Amino acid sequence: MEDNFERLVDALSISPLSIDVLVKLANLIEQRTHQSDSSFEMQALLILEHWAWHRLSYDSHKWINQSKYRSLFHALALFNRNLILNNENIETETKALLLMPDTEDQINWIFKEINHIADDNDPFIVLVSLWLDNLAFFICESPQFDTLPIMCHTNQYIDRKYVITDQFKFYLTQLEQDNVPQVIFTKKQLFYIKTCSFLLGSYLVAKPQNYIFIAEEVLDHIGDQYLKIINIHSYTMASWSKELTICITYLTNLVCICCCWSGETSMPIKTLFSTEQISNDLIQGLIRIVCYESFHEEIQNEQLHDELSLIESILKFFLIMLQTQNTSYYFRSNIFLPEILLTLAESSSHERYSLCAYAVLGEILTDEKLKDLKFTDSIYAFFLNLLEKGWHHPLKIFKRMPVIYLLRGISSLSKCDAVQQRVADGHSISLFIEMSDEYPIAYDIIWAFSFNKDIQQQLRSNVPFMSKLIQLAKQSENEQMRKTIDGILWNLELNHENHPIDDKHNKKVFDIMISYSHNEKVVCKQIYNELIKAGYRVWIDFDQMHGNVMDAMAQAIEQSNTVIICMSEQYRKSNYCRAEAQYAFQRERKIVPILLQKQYKPDGWLLFIIDQLLYVDFNKYEFARAMEMLFKELKVTEIANINTVNVELKQDTLIIPLAVEVSSSKLVLSPILPEKISDWTQAQTQQWLIQHNLVQMSRLLVDCNGLEGIESAQTNNIDPKRSQPRQGLGINLVDPYYAFNPDYMGGNMPNVPLYQDSLDPNRPSSCRCSCGYMSFAPPIPCMHAQSCVSYCLQMYPGHCTLINTYGCCGSSCRYFQSESLDNRYCLCNCAGQQYLNPVDQCTSSQGCLTKCLANFPQICIPIATQACCGQDCKSYSQAVADSCACRCRGNTYYPSPKCMNPEGCVSTCMTTYGDCTYSETEGCCGAACAAYIPTCSCSCGPEFRTMTSIPCQSSRSCVETCMSSYGACTQDNTQACCGNDCINGFPSCTCMCGANTIITLPMSCGSAEQCVRTCLQSVAQCNVANVRGCCGSDCAPFFPTCQCQCGSGVYYASITCASAEQCTNACISQYGYLCSPTNTIGCCNGTFCTKRNRFLGVSHAHTFQSA
Repeated sequence: MEDNFERLVDALSISPLSIDVLVKLANLIEQRTHQSDSSFEMQALLILEHWAWHRLSYDSHKWINQSKYRSLFHALALFNRNLILNNENIETETKALLLMPDTEDQINWIFKEINHIADDNDPFIVLVSLWLDNLAFFICESPQFDTLPIMCHTNQYIDRKYVITDQFKFYLTQLEQDNVPQVIFTKKQLFYIKTCSFLLGSYLVAKPQNYIFIAEEVLDHIGDQYLKIINIHSYTMASWSKELTICITYLTNLVCICCCWSGETSMPIKTLFSTEQISNDLIQGLIRIVCYESFHEEIQNEQLHDELSLIESILKFFLIMLQTQNTSYYFRSNIFLPEILLTLAESSSHERYSLCAYAVLGEILTDEKLKDLKFTDSIYAFFLNLLEKGWHHPLKIFKRMPVIYLLRGISSLSKCDAVQQRVADGHSISLFIEMSDEYPIAYDIIWAFSFNKDIQQQLRSNVPFMSKLIQLAKQSENEQMRKTIDGILWNLELNHENHPIDDKHNKKVFDIMISYSHNEKVVCKQIYNELIKAGYRVWIDFDQMHGNVMDAMAQAIEQSNTVIICMSEQYRKSNYCRAEAQYAFQRERKIVPILLQKQYKPDGWLLFIIDQLLYVDFNKYEFARAMEMLFKELKVTEIANINTVNVELKQDTLIIPLAVEVSSSKLVLSPILPEKISDWTQAQTQQWLIQHNLVQMSRLLVDCNGLEGIESAQTNNIDPKRSQPRQGLGINLVDPYYAFNPDYMGGNMPNVPLYQDSLDPNRPSSCRCSCGYMSFAPPIPCMHAQSCVSYCLQMYPGHCTLINTYGCCGSSCRYFQSESLDNRYCLCNCAGQQYLNPVDQCTSSQGCLTKCLANFPQICIPIATQACCGQDCKSYSQAVADSCACRCRGNTYYPSPKCMNPEGCVSTCMTTYGDCTYSETEGCCGAACAAYIPTCSCSCGPEFRTMTSIPCQSSRSCVETCMSSYGACTQDNTQACCGNDCINGFPSCTCMCGANTIITLPMSCGSAEQCVRTCLQSVAQCNVANVRGCCGSDCAPFFPTCQCQCGSGVYYASITCASAEQCTNACISQYGYLCSPTNTIGCCNGTFCTKRNRFLGVSHAHTFQSA
């Protein structure tokens, strides 16, 4: 067979060329292609490929009309496609020799021939498109060859002569029609839109320095038309022809690549998205395409096709928009997208598409949401599998995916705490250590992972790697790599965490340090200038630090009183920013957070650090107003630094609990204040608030004296027994933890440990606690840090709160965790005396009130008793004995209605507070408490309703219970509820009209098309351009259909229409006597309507636009 192939190739040089040779070569090549066998003798194959390029370029007019020639060229093009995509055993250099043209002259002759062809469907255009498409595929797989002179010449010619031309824009204009006629799709049009876009896009991926145009010019030329095409056709995927799919696919790919093609002063994506609305409209259109279910079926197909390429391009486009634009909030507003992306990732037979889908999920989901979806294990297993196989492949690829591509995909996910923990549990950090020598990006991933305590320990125990890091930090010539390695070593260094904190009275060089992501450099420069004008000494890194950036960062924090954290999505994802913020937090610097990204909500580690702090929202207010609020916040910080007088205790000192605050070694005297609060000055008011750990309240009352503070409390109707919304600084959130601690006016309490326990379980240690500015050492042995937190909360209630208590047992330390709520005890404060019974565990202060009155009847009388359950405290009143209290997800609430039983309190709280769900609510009526146990209820038709006694966990299980227990309940009429969670047993219509309108209609349905029509009639926000109707899980957009008004009735004809006249005839034919020639108005697409004239006939019909 090999000799046969070689003899046939040799015969190509014999003149005249035998047609029989062409036929045999074509058959042999087709056979090898179908067998995925490329094992021809390479020298003979090289001769054949070069012969083909020569024939294509110089004398195509002599053979192009001969079918045998065309068959050979077509067969060889398909063979080359298979060679590129399915033959990893052939070296890329060999493929380049086979596939590249010999000279630039050959390319020039080919383009010259195309330019002179008058027939837009000439077969020469078809063959050239196939060969140039193969070049594009090859460059996609092997981008290192993109900078060869022949490729630069080819793509610059394409850009100048085909893409940046009026002809290209004309072809795009043809695609801007609602119903694109098939006749417009010619071979020349597809050469322009598919082949030229594909090859140019592949070239631009390498970001060539000698590119004659900048990407902005390409986007400026085609961008507006591309946006229109997506906006028009993203509603009608079901009617797309193969050619339209091809055009949209490769246009999307080119626009996507142009948007990420950037230089020092270039930001092409801003050219495309001149306004936020344009950005949102494109995102919504692309989401509609991704959500189209028929494309999902194609993704499971193992063969590559245009639908797959389209989905991949869109997902990459999503990544670019998420990483460069403030669009994450808009993606997150689409509640269906995460589930669809997860389905794509898990069902695709092509790993590169799964990789893109997982990467987008990693961008749009918060850390908490990633945990809730519980697919962290899937992501971890997926990436680890691909990385291991790609790393151990001789060419460092896996199924055409280079290892560097895989590493870029996991780089974003590496910032997720759940992924970090999964890597730690699987001891997989060694794989990234192994890859770091060849791929520097692995060091950045290791840095992100090194914020995890378990991974830190694994890295420290790897002595060779630690030695290599230390050596590289000193000797590496790559400055960026040195910075990354400094960051890893910083995280692994133990000394900076336990280093004694400088005395706060030491003089600082700077008043403020600004910690920010360089994406927000412009606005941070404005803030810096305003602070300097106001007289502050400010440290900020504008030019990016050189040398050991971590030491420079630490020195800046040490020399600053206050750190302003500029919050954004990029800030949370930055390893540098995380290290800065965490060090400032550890060194107990005053932290003032500001929000710079629109719609961003802090999550993950950033939420933990700033959670209890008020922040200034620079997006909600004009810059000048936001700066006023920032100055006010900084002013509070200055007041909070007021010095207190420290007096050493003498041995015979009499300690009076109400006059002093005691630590293990020092006595801090409270300031002497006027007896009447109304006589307090502004400074005295601030002193008292800070002295009592009311730092957040001090921010609210920064400009108030005692009288103004009273008036402010009265104006805002502050009730110390109810959870209050935060006031000021651009936020308005209900603080659920305020109910536990009325002195607290900050944000939600962190629910994660700062450090992990690492104690010998058989060896008790001593406790110590830090509560705000106070330190305590309870004389109690401990086994873990959490017990110390509980002890301090109970023993020092005047100072230690759920928010400010940091307990240490030996060297293991924690902040308060919600688990400790399960082990709280009653504390009775009766006439100034406190009684703690460690046997009386509690869930609410109301239960403790009853116990205090019962256990200490001689001292605890109703008018002089206060009871605390942990930090949840209440004074006794007659109303308390029969009032409600609820505990929901660790929060305690006190609704106003009086109660008869705890079950009634459960119902009241579930309807009053958003975090009180049927599975997590405990209600108390006085001292009697009960948890909510939901049961099934059934509603089957208009006449049958019943409440069962069967406990349930989901409404879906109740559907089965209702239908199996009651004959009146059938598949078509059953609505079942598990507590407040209800679901229809029968499919119902859901209308999705635009990005934010999702309405479920109270009706059963038979098809998605039926729901589309019902949505258009019943929901005001729905129109033919934005509607998508779902019957259960079956969804469909609006398709042009016939609607007729016949007299007073409206009817639909079961056809897809092209004209109003067609609808008029269809309705007359389908509905007979109801729709007659004299009373029928037919509408196609609900816009243009025609009334049939009984005398003139349809051809002379009166046409008018529907109202």
